[in-house]
Formats: sequence, structure tokens, C-alpha cells
Amino acid sequence: MNRIRIILGSTNSTKINAITETIASFPAQLGGAKIEAIAVDSIEQPFNEDIKKGGIARARSALKKAGEKVTGEKVYGVGIEGGLVKYMGTWYITAYCHVIQDDGTEHGAWTSMLECPKDIVDSVKREAQSLGSVVEKMAKEKNWDSSGGAFGTLTGGRFTRFHALRNALILCFSPFFVKT
Repeated sequence: MNRIRIILGSTNSTKINAITETIASFPAQLGGAKIEAIAVDSIEQPFNEDIKKGGIARARSALKKAGEKVTGEKVYGVGIEGGLVKYMGTWYITAYCHVIQDDGTEHGAWTSMLECPKDIVDSVKREAQSLGSVVEKMAKEKNWDSSGGAFGTLTGGRFTRFHALRNALILCFSPFFVKT
């Protein structure tokens, strides 16, 4: 089997766990893949199209930082960016995931969208703070960013950030391996 490296443009533990679970969903194609989590530049609190732009930028930055490729090796850059998007007058919490293979092939997918309470949106905008810091204060949670995230807080733990990211990452990787 060829060596596979997946370079994740984040050191966030929830994102690392989501990509680890995604790899397990593709044992024949990604089994044995090595994950490298690296820090990349990102926007503090993206809104609307900046969420997708951020996910793509993280994937590209991750792939650039992969270094020299070994013969027969496949390398994937993965970017995940979360934020707030306004759709038909309502604000939603979502994230965009993007995967780029070293041959230039790329695919992306959005997570589920959860309606964001108006008071949270107002606080994010008024205080120029991240969604995470506003929800963390409200929920009085520690390590909010690596726990259930806004999804977990606002669903009482029934659906977490991990679930949303894992599902979107499976959708991102599927076109690489499932041919119709």
C-alpha cells in the first residue's frame, strides 16, 4: 500500500478527532494514513463566503506545508473553517470543509446549519468576538472549542461539532473514492 499523509490545517483536537474518524470510514482507501496537524493562518470570526474561503485557504496552506513528497505517496491538505452565515434573513452556525489532493483534485462540503440565536449573533457583532468565546461565556464551559462547540451547547449535547465535521469530511473525501 502507498503511504498516505493527511495534513490538517488546524491543531484543534475536535478537528483532529473528526479527521481520524473520517479515515476509519475509508479503510481500503485511507487505512494507515498519517495525520499531521499544523497551525495555519485564519480569520478570527468568518462570516458568509469568508467561511468557504477560509476552509479552502487552510487546505491550501496545509498542502503547501506538507514538504517534499515521497515517490508513490499521496498527500491531502484538509481545511475546516467555521462561522456564521446569513441565509434568507436568518443567521446559522456552520462550517466548511475542503480537501485538496496533491494532484490538484479538490472537493468541499458544508456541515449542517444550526440556527443561531439572535442574542449570540448580536454579541458576536457588537463585541467583535468569536462565536466560540460568546457561546463559551453563556454556557460557562471550559475548553468549549475542543468539546461540543456551539452545536453541542445549543442542542444540549445531542449533536456536536465533532458530528458535524465528521459528516462533512466524509462528504469531502467520498468523491475521491466513490465513482459513479
